[in-house]
Amino acid sequence: MEMTVITVILILIAAAIVPSYVSVEKSEQLKADEGTIARLASKTKNDAVANQNPVRLRFDGSSVIEEEVEQDGEINQLSEVNLGSTVQIDQAEKDYNTADPTSWDWTAYPDGTSDPGGIQVTIDSEVRSLIIPATGNAAWTTGPLPDVTEDQWTAGQLLQRTTT
Repeated sequence: MEMTVITVILILIAAAIVPSYVSVEKSEQLKADEGTIARLASKTKNDAVANQNPVRLRFDGSSVIEEEVEQDGEINQLSEVNLGSTVQIDQAEKDYNTADPTSWDWTAYPDGTSDPGGIQVTIDSEVRSLIIPATGNAAWTTGPLPDVTEDQWTAGQLLQRTTT
C-alpha cells in the first residue's frame, strides 16, 4: 500500500514538472531560431562592408542563403543556414512592399545601408516579425509585420504639428 502511495505521488510530481520542462525547452528553441535569423542579417551587413560588395539573403525552401553579388554580376554563396521544420515564413516585405516569401531577398550594401524589409515567421505556432530598416539593424517584434507605409515621408515634405 505504501509503495502504491509513493508511486502515485511520484506520478503526480512528474505530471506537474514535464509540461513545464517542455515549455522551457520550446521557449529556448524559439529564442535560438530567432537569434539565428537576426544574426544572419547582422552578418550579411558586416560581410557587405568587409567585402565591399553587396551581400543578400534569400530563402530557398527551409534554408536561408547568404550570397555575395560581385561587381561583374557573379554570385558567390557565402553561407547557408537550415531553419528546420519549426520555422515557417508567412509573409515578406521589401522596400515597403509586400513580397512573395519564396522570391524574397534582402540586400546589404558596402556603405552599411540595406534595402528596408522584413519577414513574418511562425516558429512553433508563435508569430514573430523581423523588421530590417535601411540601417540594417534588425529587430524582432511580436505579431505580424507592422504597416510601415505610414512611417514613410516624401523627401522634402514638412510635417506640421498642431497643439491643442
